[in-house]
Amino acid sequence: MAQVKVCPSCGRKNPLTATMCELCMVDISAVNPTDPDAPAPKPADAPEPEAEPASDPSVTVVERKRKLLYFETPDGKVSFSVGSGAVLGREAEGKDCFCSYQTVSRRHACLMYSDDAWTIEDLGSTNGTWVNEHPLGRGEKCKIKEGDTVALSRSCMLKVKE
Repeated sequence: MAQVKVCPSCGRKNPLTATMCELCMVDISAVNPTDPDAPAPKPADAPEPEAEPASDPSVTVVERKRKLLYFETPDGKVSFSVGSGAVLGREAEGKDCFCSYQTVSRRHACLMYSDDAWTIEDLGSTNGTWVNEHPLGRGEKCKIKEGDTVALSRSCMLKVKE
Protein backbone atom coordinates (compact mmCIF):
# COMPACT_ATOMS: atom_id res chain seq x y z
CA MET A 1 0.00 0.00 0.00
CA ALA A 2 1.41 3.44 -0.96
CA GLN A 3 2.27 5.75 1.88
CA VAL A 4 1.41 9.43 2.25
CA LYS A 5 2.71 12.44 4.16
CA VAL A 6 0.14 13.87 6.58
CA CYS A 7 0.42 17.62 7.09
CA PRO A 8 0.95 18.42 10.79
CA SER A 9 -0.77 21.77 10.32
CA CYS A 10 -4.03 20.90 8.52
CA GLY A 11 -4.11 17.07 8.47
CA ARG A 12 -4.25 16.71 4.67
CA LYS A 13 -2.86 13.47 3.24
CA ASN A 14 -0.29 14.45 0.60
CA PRO A 15 1.60 12.34 -1.95
CA LEU A 16 4.83 10.79 -0.70
CA THR A 17 6.86 13.00 -3.06
CA ALA A 18 5.31 16.26 -1.78
CA THR A 19 7.57 18.75 -0.03
CA MET A 20 4.77 21.24 0.71
CA CYS A 21 1.20 20.55 1.80
CA GLU A 22 -1.20 20.83 -1.15
CA LEU A 23 -3.79 22.54 1.05
CA CYS A 24 -2.00 24.95 3.40
CA MET A 25 1.47 25.09 1.79
CA VAL A 26 3.30 24.14 5.01
CA ASP A 27 6.75 22.57 4.54
CA ILE A 28 6.29 18.80 4.91
CA SER A 29 9.69 17.75 3.57
CA ALA A 30 10.69 16.35 7.00
CA VAL A 31 7.34 14.60 7.67
CA ASN A 32 7.65 10.83 8.00
CA PRO A 33 5.52 8.79 5.57
CA THR A 34 2.56 6.93 7.00
CA ASP A 35 -0.13 4.48 5.91
CA PRO A 36 -3.02 6.38 4.22
CA ASP A 37 -5.59 4.43 6.25
CA ALA A 38 -3.97 5.35 9.56
CA PRO A 39 -5.95 7.92 11.56
CA ALA A 40 -4.67 11.40 10.79
CA PRO A 41 -3.07 13.27 13.68
CA LYS A 42 -5.01 16.24 15.02
CA PRO A 43 -3.99 19.35 13.02
CA ALA A 44 -1.89 21.86 14.92
CA ASP A 45 -4.52 24.60 14.67
CA ALA A 46 -7.53 22.40 15.48
CA PRO A 47 -9.54 23.68 18.41
CA GLU A 48 -9.17 21.81 21.64
CA PRO A 49 -12.18 19.75 22.72
CA GLU A 50 -14.77 21.87 24.46
CA ALA A 51 -13.92 22.23 28.12
CA GLU A 52 -16.32 22.51 30.99
CA PRO A 53 -17.23 26.14 31.66
CA ALA A 54 -14.81 27.71 34.11
CA SER A 55 -16.24 28.32 37.55
CA ASP A 56 -14.04 31.41 37.85
CA PRO A 57 -15.86 34.27 36.01
CA SER A 58 -12.52 36.04 35.38
CA VAL A 59 -11.44 33.20 33.05
CA THR A 60 -12.29 33.69 29.39
CA VAL A 61 -12.24 30.72 27.02
CA VAL A 62 -11.22 31.61 23.47
CA GLU A 63 -11.85 29.20 20.59
CA ARG A 64 -9.46 29.48 17.66
CA LYS A 65 -11.01 29.10 14.24
CA ARG A 66 -9.17 28.84 10.97
CA LYS A 67 -10.02 31.76 8.70
CA LEU A 68 -11.31 30.74 5.27
CA LEU A 69 -11.97 32.72 2.11
CA TYR A 70 -14.73 31.62 -0.26
CA PHE A 71 -14.87 32.02 -4.03
CA GLU A 72 -17.81 31.58 -6.36
CA THR A 73 -18.13 31.73 -10.14
CA PRO A 74 -20.37 34.58 -11.39
CA ASP A 75 -23.12 32.10 -12.29
CA GLY A 76 -22.96 30.65 -8.74
CA LYS A 77 -22.55 27.09 -10.03
CA VAL A 78 -19.05 26.52 -8.63
CA SER A 79 -17.73 27.57 -5.24
CA PHE A 80 -14.80 26.58 -3.06
CA SER A 81 -12.94 27.79 0.01
CA VAL A 82 -9.26 28.23 0.79
CA GLY A 83 -7.13 28.95 3.82
CA SER A 84 -4.23 31.33 4.20
CA GLY A 85 -1.21 30.31 2.16
CA ALA A 86 -3.30 28.61 -0.52
CA VAL A 87 -2.10 28.75 -4.10
CA LEU A 88 -4.79 28.93 -6.77
CA GLY A 89 -4.26 27.24 -10.10
CA ARG A 90 -4.84 24.27 -12.40
CA GLU A 91 -2.53 22.11 -10.27
CA ALA A 92 -3.27 23.73 -6.91
CA GLU A 93 -6.32 24.82 -4.87
CA GLY A 94 -9.46 25.09 -6.98
CA LYS A 95 -8.03 22.75 -9.60
CA ASP A 96 -11.46 21.17 -10.10
CA CYS A 97 -12.78 24.62 -11.00
CA PHE A 98 -9.78 25.67 -13.11
CA CYS A 99 -8.96 22.43 -14.97
CA SER A 100 -10.94 23.51 -18.03
CA TYR A 101 -9.26 26.94 -18.18
CA GLN A 102 -5.96 26.57 -20.04
CA THR A 103 -5.50 30.32 -19.50
CA VAL A 104 -5.08 29.74 -15.74
CA SER A 105 -1.51 28.85 -14.78
CA ARG A 106 -0.71 25.69 -12.84
CA ARG A 107 0.36 27.86 -9.87
CA HIS A 108 -1.34 31.16 -10.61
CA ALA A 109 -1.81 33.25 -7.44
CA CYS A 110 -1.26 32.98 -3.68
CA LEU A 111 -3.72 34.04 -0.96
CA MET A 112 -2.63 35.16 2.51
CA TYR A 113 -4.58 36.24 5.59
CA SER A 114 -2.74 38.63 7.90
CA ASP A 115 -3.67 41.58 10.09
CA ASP A 116 -7.40 40.89 9.60
CA ALA A 117 -7.16 41.20 5.81
CA TRP A 118 -6.81 38.91 2.79
CA THR A 119 -4.26 39.59 0.07
CA ILE A 120 -3.72 37.97 -3.30
CA GLU A 121 -0.37 37.87 -5.09
CA ASP A 122 0.23 36.96 -8.72
CA LEU A 123 2.91 34.25 -8.92
CA GLY A 124 4.18 35.21 -12.36
CA SER A 125 1.21 33.68 -14.14
CA THR A 126 1.18 33.63 -17.92
CA ASN A 127 -2.12 35.48 -18.36
CA GLY A 128 -2.17 37.65 -15.26
CA THR A 129 -4.37 38.26 -12.23
CA TRP A 130 -6.87 41.11 -11.92
CA VAL A 131 -8.69 42.45 -8.86
CA ASN A 132 -11.76 44.52 -9.76
CA GLU A 133 -10.34 44.94 -13.29
CA HIS A 134 -6.99 46.22 -11.93
CA PRO A 135 -4.12 44.08 -13.28
CA LEU A 136 -1.52 42.92 -10.75
CA GLY A 137 2.15 42.88 -11.69
CA ARG A 138 4.28 39.81 -11.05
CA GLY A 139 4.73 39.52 -7.29
CA GLU A 140 2.35 42.42 -6.60
CA LYS A 141 0.02 41.96 -3.63
CA CYS A 142 -3.46 43.42 -3.42
CA LYS A 143 -6.01 43.37 -0.58
CA ILE A 144 -9.28 41.64 -1.40
CA LYS A 145 -12.61 41.60 0.41
CA GLU A 146 -16.13 40.27 0.04
CA GLY A 147 -17.74 41.38 -3.21
CA ASP A 148 -14.46 41.87 -5.09
CA THR A 149 -13.99 40.21 -8.46
CA VAL A 150 -10.79 38.24 -8.98
CA ALA A 151 -9.89 37.22 -12.52
CA LEU A 152 -7.27 34.54 -13.16
CA SER A 153 -6.88 35.46 -16.85
CA ARG A 154 -9.52 37.26 -18.89
CA SER A 155 -11.77 34.20 -19.11
CA CYS A 156 -11.84 32.98 -15.49
CA MET A 157 -13.73 35.25 -13.08
CA LEU A 158 -14.43 34.63 -9.39
CA LYS A 159 -16.42 36.55 -6.75
CA VAL A 160 -14.94 36.83 -3.25
CA LYS A 161 -17.19 35.71 -0.39
CA GLU A 162 -16.24 35.75 3.31
